[in-house]
Amino acid sequence: MSRSTAPSDLSRRRFLGLGLLTAGAVVLESVPGASEALAAGRPRATSAAIGLPSARRIGPIAVPGGFDLAGLRWSGSGHAGIELRALRSDTKRWTEWFPVSHAHDHGPDDVAIASATDPVWTGRSDAVQLRVSRPLHGLTLHTVLSDAPRRRIALARASRQGDGTPGIITREQWGASAVRTRGTPEIGTVQMAFVHHTVNANDYTAADSAAIVLAIAKYHVNSNGWNDIGYNFLVDRYGQIFEGRAGGIDQAIIGAQAQGYNSVSTGISNIGTFETVTQTDPAINALAQLIAWKLALHGAPVDGTVDVVSAGGSSNRYASGRPVTMNRVSGHRDGDRTSCPGTALYGQLPEIRRRAIAHDYPVSDTTGAGGVVGQDQLTIAASATQVAAYANVPVSGTLVDIEGAPIPNAQVRIQKRGATRWSTAAHAVTDGEGHFASAVVVRQSSKLRAYYNGDVPSGGEVMTSPVVAVSAIPKLTISLSSKQVPIGGLVTVKVAMKPTRSKLELVVSKRGTDGRYHTTSRTRMTVSGAVASAAIRLPKAGLYGFTVVSPTDPKGIAVTAPLIHVRCSRVATAARPVTVVAGGVVEGGGGAVAAVS
Repeated sequence: MSRSTAPSDLSRRRFLGLGLLTAGAVVLESVPGASEALAAGRPRATSAAIGLPSARRIGPIAVPGGFDLAGLRWSGSGHAGIELRALRSDTKRWTEWFPVSHAHDHGPDDVAIASATDPVWTGRSDAVQLRVSRPLHGLTLHTVLSDAPRRRIALARASRQGDGTPGIITREQWGASAVRTRGTPEIGTVQMAFVHHTVNANDYTAADSAAIVLAIAKYHVNSNGWNDIGYNFLVDRYGQIFEGRAGGIDQAIIGAQAQGYNSVSTGISNIGTFETVTQTDPAINALAQLIAWKLALHGAPVDGTVDVVSAGGSSNRYASGRPVTMNRVSGHRDGDRTSCPGTALYGQLPEIRRRAIAHDYPVSDTTGAGGVVGQDQLTIAASATQVAAYANVPVSGTLVDIEGAPIPNAQVRIQKRGATRWSTAAHAVTDGEGHFASAVVVRQSSKLRAYYNGDVPSGGEVMTSPVVAVSAIPKLTISLSSKQVPIGGLVTVKVAMKPTRSKLELVVSKRGTDGRYHTTSRTRMTVSGAVASAAIRLPKAGLYGFTVVSPTDPKGIAVTAPLIHVRCSRVATAARPVTVVAGGVVEGGGGAVAAVS
């Protein structure tokens, strides 16, 4: 079994420098066709959106100027089976029908996932046709026309590097300058790696790969509204490795690749579809080497398992705040409800792990000297990861220098992530042991970090800690107009929210002869500012149960109110209003309940 030549005493900072040198100079075996397709030229990526009719069969729809990649968005919620085919510009023939995957399992951890699909690479095409399982309102076709830089890009095979580190095609080389990214990259940790696939045809050439990566990046930013491409790395069937989200080669950059686990993982996507077709041997070698190198760089082994905490999300297999045991090298389907990375490639994960272990990279020490600035020198922890909205949350952490010695009397800022930037929410000063403590008001679900300016005027370095996610439990005050109404009587329900919620649902059930409650209606409540309302007429006598459900959204986790009983009878009765409080506390299964006559 071959071993890499990396010395066993390699420090993390030397390890990092070695990796960057390799990443910046990809001079390896050429792929047939790559040099011809990537000679000199400026990168170009043009996106377009075309409104489509609400129908089950759509098209042909001509796309002016042509396209290489396409995806779909629509209004409302819910999934639909969608197939797409394209009219190729070169052959004037239609491609096969591609199943288009729903994008519910990709995206940032704290952003609601829209009704949309992942993009499909079709190659240069002029028109599309669609087959849809049900009519979709507000359906829009989003396309990207992509030309990567016409310069030589070579195959990044692990065996061609004398020092054993992977060759990586950088963002500059694949043309990321044609994509306008947003915001500042966020730092998390890398405790594991997720393997993905991009879901497109597998018959692309090595020369196409850079353009595919550029098109995916353009789609993720322009169509999905993300800050950058979602993946940290991409690997093609020829073994070429591409840098994904900016800064992610050497740093623990948080991507948008595995909902609920982005802040603790790196995500590597295979270009192609691997449901029934296995990934190629050069690609498996590249994956194994990249994963082994990346995990070791951040102090994580390749083999074994790791316990991480789910950040939740609509497609997550596990609720927010739940500890989950994962393999250090996992498939996307292990964390989210998805078929990614395809059944065939998922079956190759044991071989990927075996080859990654064989590289035997020294696992970097992340506890002291040699750490990446800001990741292990500055830490932060919150006293709880689920708190009542508007709670005062104690936070604490440690600041040490590159040798692991404490930095006393240092001003540390506790920062909270807003819609577009970080802002300071509290201040703290380190003690003689480098420890600090403060408190932050969490009005809604938030991301927190510690920031130290590093005494920059004196030549120091700015440091930021890994991000800590704190989920808020909103408070709902529910008022019913009466607990007793005559047959045909109207019950008015009003909900005061803190903080406001974008969606609330009123669920009404009726007790049957078996003594159980059976749902009779589910009504989307009308939201106006911080108040939601609905009115329900009860047509039959009996005992009813009213409850309000607030699903998880960017402002807070899900809250379900306790059941409020309403009696409907033939005899007219005086109104008996009632008020119930739900949420706002961590324990109690929905919060304290108080009736007001």
